[in-house]
Amino acid sequence: MPGYKGHLVGGAVAFACLILLLKVSYKPSFVDALHFFGCALLGALFPDIDIKSRGQAIFYRVLTLLLLLLLIKRERTLYICLSFVMILPLLVRHRGLFHRMWFIILLAAGSVGLCAYLDYSHMQYVFLCNLFFVTGAASHLLLDRVM
Repeated sequence: MPGYKGHLVGGAVAFACLILLLKVSYKPSFVDALHFFGCALLGALFPDIDIKSRGQAIFYRVLTLLLLLLLIKRERTLYICLSFVMILPLLVRHRGLFHRMWFIILLAAGSVGLCAYLDYSHMQYVFLCNLFFVTGAASHLLLDRVM
């Protein structure tokens, strides 16, 4: 089983593969590509947030920054949803819910659905962020099975 560095490499490879596939029809700006890269890396760390690990620490630091940003912007609905996601790892066992592809896809779909409900104008961007997140998470699950 690879550590967090191995999963980050897997997430980077998954990002590279997906960005090459998307470049046929969509050419993201450098800033967008950098953001998508971050989403893929977070996805690659996501399945292990239910254990004490360096990946968990990185993930929670990023989520804490997002919570602060949502608090400043007074986005209560998103704040509550993200808070629930942060508490959920305390309620499940390792290699349980967070290591299920259906759960990761459902979480991403819920995020896209929430965006559609709150602000449809950013739908494509949120969809792509979630696509890279899911791809990164899939790389994690694949590495866990192979190694």
